[in-house]
Amino acid sequence: MSSEYEFSLMILLFAPLAGAVFSGLFSQFKIKGSWPELISTSVMFASFMQAISLTLKLANSESITGDIHFNLHLGNWMTFEGFKSDFAFRFDQLSSVMCLVITGVGSLIHLYSIGYMSSDESKPRFFSYLNLFCFFMLCLVLANSIPLLFVGWEGVGLCSYLLIGFWYKDKVNSLAANKAFIVNRIGDLGFLIGTFIVFREMGTLEFSDINNVSKSLLVSSAPALSLAALCFFIGASGKSAQFPLYIWLPDAMQGPTPVSALIHAATMVTAGVYFLIRLAPFFLLSPNILMLIGIIGLITAFLAGTMALVQNDVKKVLAYSTISQLGFMFLACSVGAFDTALFHVVTHAFFKALLFLAAGSVIHACHGEQDMKKMGGLKFVIPQTFWLMTIGALALAGIIPFAGFFSKDEILYSSLALPMGHLSFYLVAQLIAILTAFYTARMIALVFLGESRMSQKLKSQVHESPLVMLIPLYILAFCTVLGGVLGLPHYLSNSLGHVPPILKSWLTTIVPIAELPESALGLSEGAVSFISGIFAILFFWLGIKYFTKNVKSEKNNKWMPISSVVEKLYYENFIVSWLVLKPFFWFSKLLLTFFENSFLQKLPFFLGVTTKFSSRRLSQYHNGNLHFYTFCLGLGLMLLFIYCGLMIF
Repeated sequence: MSSEYEFSLMILLFAPLAGAVFSGLFSQFKIKGSWPELISTSVMFASFMQAISLTLKLANSESITGDIHFNLHLGNWMTFEGFKSDFAFRFDQLSSVMCLVITGVGSLIHLYSIGYMSSDESKPRFFSYLNLFCFFMLCLVLANSIPLLFVGWEGVGLCSYLLIGFWYKDKVNSLAANKAFIVNRIGDLGFLIGTFIVFREMGTLEFSDINNVSKSLLVSSAPALSLAALCFFIGASGKSAQFPLYIWLPDAMQGPTPVSALIHAATMVTAGVYFLIRLAPFFLLSPNILMLIGIIGLITAFLAGTMALVQNDVKKVLAYSTISQLGFMFLACSVGAFDTALFHVVTHAFFKALLFLAAGSVIHACHGEQDMKKMGGLKFVIPQTFWLMTIGALALAGIIPFAGFFSKDEILYSSLALPMGHLSFYLVAQLIAILTAFYTARMIALVFLGESRMSQKLKSQVHESPLVMLIPLYILAFCTVLGGVLGLPHYLSNSLGHVPPILKSWLTTIVPIAELPESALGLSEGAVSFISGIFAILFFWLGIKYFTKNVKSEKNNKWMPISSVVEKLYYENFIVSWLVLKPFFWFSKLLLTFFENSFLQKLPFFLGVTTKFSSRRLSQYHNGNLHFYTFCLGLGLMLLFIYCGLMIF
């Protein structure tokens, strides 16, 4: 690879790191001025420009084998007998898509943050953390091997801790940051165990080598690799918030709203899905593990969808929505539609970033109020935010022609038509899609429609967000409307003259592409999309009608027969407390009482007394008698000879 590509890759990767260092210095020395936010945003746009440039060069490159990529080798890292891992990065079709999402959406979030955080005294520290977050995520998706990916994996975990607990003086924020950090360490343990197993079985940790070896293996020939796949899935579940390790993500809403948008749309939570896609040939060796991934994905999506339906905090609704959509992505991976999972990663980044930033605009307009019960009637007060958030909501609900419709419906059809799919997968996923449309309509109705439920004082202070916050929303809305073009379904691409879907064509040489046959029920992809689209429109309309009329009641959530259980989040805190925390505390107390207090604390005294007693006894034999010394020496040699004889025979 030419030095030009290497230089471009270095700018793409290290520009955010340079911005983080610059903003961090401003924060450390408490220098006033707007330079940190301007520099931080500029380096992100510079990184985005390099991602576009490298992607265009990649598209214009030719290769006989079809394996086109750019490498950046920065030196050796770990080298010992039988193992070598370098600081090497790889820019290929898959990482190019992720880099465009991370830097593109990340740049818009940085720009939005200039307005949102304008009055915060710790702006330099905030922008330093944002830049560092993006650097580690780029390190994750560009890594050429599992160890280097793990550096980015842990880096985004650290940055999520710093950003969720950004307002650390509030104890609630600190506890939320701790929870995110600790829960992710549980998943990371599984990730490391899987890494060790893969190296033992394959002798390599580079992605290209692992995938090449996996393609040459039979499904039944690698039982140990199934265990590794399970361990990797545990790691991905922690990072991408799958059941039961999803409990950290709703609490992550304690951070500033741009942080929520960055974590949920462009960076951390998609890391687990990206890892499954990157090692797609490896996971295809373990169909039983893929089946488990699909089941867990559906359970996660259903639980999170029902929880979103009873939340009153606008950011919590979107948080549980993210968990539910991640469940859809894992479902797509489980049936072998890895390209479809990536398609949903991209479209979800557009509309979820739009929704979170629009929610931040609402919160900014309402001077920090997040309770939807205390809003209402904002449609005519902040009309630009209303229409922009509605576009994101329509995409989330899966209504045509918005981007979410195309990616979600392709997942639904894949779960029905592909060989690893199943009718039960499709039916449950369709139910969750209906649920999504309903709780999304509830959010729009409670925030913008009906009569205002705000106090007169707050109502008089509500205002539209500044232009620096609205511009990123308009750009994301544009991407949300047209993003579906990246993966047009076959029934539409054929009507356009057999134009292949852009994303599928781009990923052909790097990700296994799932060919979508007609389903076993005889339903075509167009028929499934039509059914799903009708359901989405119907239940979104019903949700708008119902909740617009019932928002005045303090018990507007009680329409659900199981609402009391759902409102308590299926007693997840109670279950975690009794199954994990309390046994851990009891065991710790047991160790403290019977091991530390009774043994460890008395051990130094015991050693001192023993040493003092033995030294006194042994000193009696130091009597200056040469005959006694000779006797002891002979006795020692005799015992040594006896020991050696026993060892030989």
